[in-house]
Amino acid sequence: MNPNLYSRCGIVLLIAATSLLALTGCATDQLATRPDESDRAADAYPTKSPRPRTTTTPIAGQDPLVRTALAVPTGNVSTSVLLVEKLGPREARLNRPYDYRIRVTNLTANPLTGVVIRERLPETFTLTRSDPAAKDEGGWINYPIGELPAMGARTVEVTGVPKAEGAINSFISVDYKPALSAVTDVVNPILKLTKEGPADADICEGIRYRYVVSNTGTGTEHDVTIEDALPDGLTTDDGKSLVSLRVGDVPQSTSKELSVRVKPARTGHYASAAVARAPGGVEVRSQEVSTTIHQPKLEMTVDGPATEYLNKTATYIVHVKNTGDAPARRTVLGIDAGSRGEVATVAIAGAPDAADARPLPYKKEGADLQTLAPGESRTATITVRAAREGKLTLTAAVLATCVAPVTATTATSILTLPALRLEVVDLDDPIRVGDNVTYQISVKNQGTGSDKNIAIIATLPTELEFITASGPTEAKADGATLTFTPLETLAAGRQAVWQIQAKAKSPGDVRLQVQLKSDSLTKPAAESEPTRLY
Repeated sequence: MNPNLYSRCGIVLLIAATSLLALTGCATDQLATRPDESDRAADAYPTKSPRPRTTTTPIAGQDPLVRTALAVPTGNVSTSVLLVEKLGPREARLNRPYDYRIRVTNLTANPLTGVVIRERLPETFTLTRSDPAAKDEGGWINYPIGELPAMGARTVEVTGVPKAEGAINSFISVDYKPALSAVTDVVNPILKLTKEGPADADICEGIRYRYVVSNTGTGTEHDVTIEDALPDGLTTDDGKSLVSLRVGDVPQSTSKELSVRVKPARTGHYASAAVARAPGGVEVRSQEVSTTIHQPKLEMTVDGPATEYLNKTATYIVHVKNTGDAPARRTVLGIDAGSRGEVATVAIAGAPDAADARPLPYKKEGADLQTLAPGESRTATITVRAAREGKLTLTAAVLATCVAPVTATTATSILTLPALRLEVVDLDDPIRVGDNVTYQISVKNQGTGSDKNIAIIATLPTELEFITASGPTEAKADGATLTFTPLETLAAGRQAVWQIQAKAKSPGDVRLQVQLKSDSLTKPAAESEPTRLY
């Protein structure tokens, strides 16, 4: 037995002859597995002392083959390391070649090394050939097998010539070294990183990046992370300028997907590439993704009259235009006419008319301008009733998604206009000569504003003689002409009344002529009243 064998090796001594079998062996710590069906002829021996088993296989026209087998070292195939078998004819002819085989089978799941089959032959048997070639060492014929793989088998083909009659007693032993089969898989994970993002985006919508990590190699890449250094002006939802994602393990032929939303601080062009990393210096970079951030921008003008009269309707024109590079969605126009105006109608060219106008929470009246594409505009025509005298300030406000409110104002002076109505009547007609006639002069301001310096001038016909006058101001007679002191102010809706008494001197169809002057009148108003004198 080789002294360099590992631990407790097994040596089997198999004596094969026509009439005698003998075995020696040693125990082993190896566990064995049952061989395939072709080896089941060497059934397990449950005894502690292994011994060979011989079977005979008849072959038509030939001598039957004798198979001698032994499981080493326990004698039981299920618990042994090796199965040794010798197969050959039962009888040999003197001085003629005799062929036989020695087969050794590894019953374990681990390889065996240093396997050598040793055979000691009697002097009456001359070895002429073997495969593999034999070596004679001190009377033992060695057949080197070398490494025997798990569950593997090797066969030695032997030819010899018997030189004497009688039994051929041969002794067979096996040396081997147990070997542990340790398997290490060599893998090559190959990471691929893809970054996706929109080419264009609105500033209020932000950018959503999609990262896909794929393993196109073999084995699993462990503890994979992704980092994306954002350009200036982009941040994550929590205000960071670096996207940091933990991917974890990525098995072969699989992909993992993650997404992140980032917020732009302003319009412009943003570009960056992401990097996937794994322990051991593994690093792979994605392609650069570029996104242009757009934003709508609204501009507005308001045109209206500089003056309007009280209780009249003023018309205003509002122009709204999107001068940005993104659609202005859900654009709304609000109108505030203040305390001196009342919005009557709001009509939008190319959009819902006044019937669709609706109140807004921050303005009195509003209208939906819908979506304005870049460069598109809307025109609103607004009518406002002047409800109070003074300065009417009209404020228009427009806002849209992603756009702060834009306002524009215009002012209109609300004027008042006095409108004097002069009326002259005689209280009794006709008048007998010698009696008195009374004339009543009324001035009413039917306008919206006060008038000043209201003056009355009356001229009596020659048939009448002035007696007296009364009213809010005094009269001064100069012959047939009566001039009343001007009334300082006559408010809107108010009336002033003067009376003149005169005596009929002679019969006739006469006329009382009255003139009215005021600051609002550019020329006097005239009125006459006929009276019949008899």
